[in-house]
Amino acid sequence: MEIFLCVSRIGLNRMKNPKIDAIVFDIGKVIVDFDLNRPLQALASRTCLGIPEMKKKLLQSSLPLLLETGKLSVEEFCAGVRDLLELRMEPMDLVPAWATFFPDSLILDESFFAPFCRHYHMMILSNTSAMHIRFLRERFRVLDLFRTCIFSFETGTMKPEEAIYRSVEARAGCAPAKILFIDDIPDHIQTARNLGWNSLLFTGRESLESQFREMGIIDGPTRTTKE
Repeated sequence: MEIFLCVSRIGLNRMKNPKIDAIVFDIGKVIVDFDLNRPLQALASRTCLGIPEMKKKLLQSSLPLLLETGKLSVEEFCAGVRDLLELRMEPMDLVPAWATFFPDSLILDESFFAPFCRHYHMMILSNTSAMHIRFLRERFRVLDLFRTCIFSFETGTMKPEEAIYRSVEARAGCAPAKILFIDDIPDHIQTARNLGWNSLLFTGRESLESQFREMGIIDGPTRTTKE
């Protein structure tokens, strides 16, 4: 029995769609959920500001954008957040609280991705920061299943800017028409489609599996048995 048939009681037969060579996934709200309220709640006792005001100030600032395009170091970001939110703490003491940004489970876990490695060039395209990627790698192994990862903090550009999509094309090893992109934000999907990529708007695991079946990327559901 092949290894991927052992990952769960209910598995999916994977097959190769000859029209697709690379499958590119977003991270946030696709592979894993996130919630800004979680770190803000963890920091609330260190400031006189309420959580709604903290969130508003942070989202209106340039700090997240600068961090996710690699223009701020983690240390600089934490110092900026400390000052912005009037936190009574050392800047780097923010890091443990910021790690709560992600929950303890994945939307799409390793059992979903592992079988694709046999047939497709698996890629990540994400607007993210070095700090968030470190958190994810410390808690989950899912990113280890991807051959290529394109992160905004490394390229200096972000979705939906065309430049970061070109970075994917340069490393995909195939024509744009043979790339399939999955993201949860319509604007990000639209840029991909403008470049000739195949794209799917992510709304949940079951919906994605159904779309993959229609495209011939996966076969129908199969109940696994032990041999």
